[in-house]
Amino acid sequence: MVIVLILALGAALYGLLRHQYLGYGSAVVAVLLGFLIGCTEAREPVLYAITELVRAIPTQ
Repeated sequence: MVIVLILALGAALYGLLRHQYLGYGSAVVAVLLGFLIGCTEAREPVLYAITELVRAIPTQ
C-alpha cells in the first residue's frame, strides 16, 4: 500500500513539474519535507491519517 502511495504521489509531482504548475524548487522542498516528516515523531499520526483517508474511499 505504501509503495502504491509513493508511486502515485511521485507521478503527481512529475505531472505538476511537467505542466509547469510547480517549480523545481517547490518540488525539492516538497520531497525534503516528506523525508523530514518521515524522520520525526509526526510520522505515526501522518501514516494513520493517510491510512484512514485511503480506507474512507469506497470500493464498489
